[in-house]
Amino acid sequence: SVLLFLTPIFNIKTVMVEGNNLVTAEQFQEKLKPLVGENLFRTGSGKIRKTLKTIPYIDTVDVQKKIFPPSVKVTVTEYIPAAIMRVSGKNLLVNSGLIVLSDSGDAPVTVPVVTGCEVKEYKLSETVRSDETEKMEILTTILSTIESTGIVDKVVEINVSDISNITLNYDNRITVLCGTKLDLERKLRLFKETLTSGSLEDNVRGT
Repeated sequence: SVLLFLTPIFNIKTVMVEGNNLVTAEQFQEKLKPLVGENLFRTGSGKIRKTLKTIPYIDTVDVQKKIFPPSVKVTVTEYIPAAIMRVSGKNLLVNSGLIVLSDSGDAPVTVPVVTGCEVKEYKLSETVRSDETEKMEILTTILSTIESTGIVDKVVEINVSDISNITLNYDNRITVLCGTKLDLERKLRLFKETLTSGSLEDNVRGT
């Protein structure tokens, strides 16, 4: 045991990361660089997971250790940006579960802006807090559905100011009237089917 924990033979030589698309190699290097040179057996997988989970985009972390040569392989999955919510002059980038990924206002992909829902407070890597619980539930349904149907990058705005008249702006040319939250997911999927059915001409405008 003493040999395993103290000999430099088992000091970590390299740390590899796979599965990242949004988080840069430089961000991982900043977090993982201190591991190089540390003893492989004294470096717990839980500690590595906890370190990487401080990066808001990171959802899951899988850690694998290799003895010869001493190295660590980390496989991550990332939260997918789904929308921008505004609070106190800041633009919050959130995923479909309304977890805050960034408050810098920068989005690595095109996502819709949410209007009509007041954010009370937020913390990075946590779900935004709002007193408007019903609107939060509606937004979760909308975001998860447009994400799964593949139209999230074309939805410009989601307006939940009036929960009896929920609206979407699609591609700055189609206003989508969803009505109430009743059967909301089905309505959105029908809209996607309409878009792909060929019944609408390209660049058509209307409601």
